[in-house]
Amino acid sequence: FNKGDVEEAVVSTQSTGKNKIRRNPDKPLPKNTEELKLANNLKTVYVKGLPLDMNIDRAEEFFSDHGKTSYIKLRKDAEGKFKGSVFIEFVEQSDADKIVLANKELKFSEDTDPLIIMSRNDYFKSKNQNVKNVKNLKRESQMGGTELKHEVPEHVEYQKGLVLKLEGLEGIDTSREDMKQLFEGHSVNWVNFNKGDVEAYIRFEGSAQDALDKVKVDEKFILSGKEAKAAILEGE
Repeated sequence: FNKGDVEEAVVSTQSTGKNKIRRNPDKPLPKNTEELKLANNLKTVYVKGLPLDMNIDRAEEFFSDHGKTSYIKLRKDAEGKFKGSVFIEFVEQSDADKIVLANKELKFSEDTDPLIIMSRNDYFKSKNQNVKNVKNLKRESQMGGTELKHEVPEHVEYQKGLVLKLEGLEGIDTSREDMKQLFEGHSVNWVNFNKGDVEAYIRFEGSAQDALDKVKVDEKFILSGKEAKAAILEGE
């Protein structure tokens, strides 16, 4: 799941602005333990290729034929538009395993392409591999003198203590380059930010907290001359 989504309140339907989530009211959110996280991750699948006009009711109806679900999340872009993919947590591990086996065979309807289906863990592994590929391409481009378009993975599995989230960027005239310059010397891996975004994510090789502490001014985080909020992500 994206950052913070694990700690959703127990409701039937909940909107988080960019994402629409439905949790089965018969399956209240239990205490958050590492064992529970691992078990739930194994029962969670990623499905891509759904109609862009999909809503959470249609998603729930469609996937109910493949097992009882405890959690459905529609993935949306920065503008709040459905991206055509979902994360689904099944009640039973066997149902999650069965639908993964239907990868590229299951269709939403007869006139649509087969759905891409994989386990949650495999999805994030592929995204993490994309991060490595981008780094390798950058290294090769530097050696070969060719230009490479800036790329940041759409989704990565955030490791504990390595990612800094910036908030409250409304009205701050800043850029990825400004952020890299601010944290120069602190081994920044990548910066996920586009002009006009209200939040940003910065991944470090080492401790994000150490980097943050060293750039604070009078205990305040100042970016491009203005104060912003900064917090360390504690992982999935």
